[in-house]
Amino acid sequence: MDRWIRIEQDDTTWEFDTEFLTSEWTCIWNQGCAGIGAIGDVAGQLGCCSVGAEMLDDEEAMRISAVGAALDPERTQFASAIADGGVLVASESDRASWATRVVDGACIFLNRPGFPGGEGCALHLEAIATGEPHIDVKPSICWQLPLKVEHNIDDASTSRLRGWLRRDWGPEGNDMAYCCTERESPLADAFVGEVPVIESLREELEAILGVDLYAQLAERLSAR
Repeated sequence: MDRWIRIEQDDTTWEFDTEFLTSEWTCIWNQGCAGIGAIGDVAGQLGCCSVGAEMLDDEEAMRISAVGAALDPERTQFASAIADGGVLVASESDRASWATRVVDGACIFLNRPGFPGGEGCALHLEAIATGEPHIDVKPSICWQLPLKVEHNIDDASTSRLRGWLRRDWGPEGNDMAYCCTERESPLADAFVGEVPVIESLREELEAILGVDLYAQLAERLSAR
């Protein structure tokens, strides 16, 4: 059976990785995730936040800066660092102009284990507390993971949506001790969800594809 489903939309041909979209991958942060460092570290609970989140463009950089400045200090471990130096620095990658600052070995928004205001992403905690969709609060690269979108992969206006791979992290991907989207991880298996990705990441997929295209995709997958 072909791994890829192809759907035409306007002038674009979309290719979808059925293997990943029908898998039981789920985020296991704080449930065995060993992070993306060269040495696996479950206790640190850094997940994929040990590097700064790259901004999609200047507009997103301005939005994240504004959101960061307005975070509730009680839910933000590094609120004082945000107030003193902001949330962004020039990205060291050629893929983006801006990235979130790294403080004490991880993204400035990551609350560490034991923080009384809540562990994990301060932006995500803010979204939960205020009732806002997390995709409106967090950087695109953060809420889209583990989904990878590639536009214009050929001369025929083809876009592709697949699972994130080691190579998508850049050169550092080769040195990572753990990659949660690998089916046979040496440290912890993230393919332990109760529903397939097409269902568990519906909100994210609808934001990327639009409601109509998502519905077509879900119907095609259910018929396989």
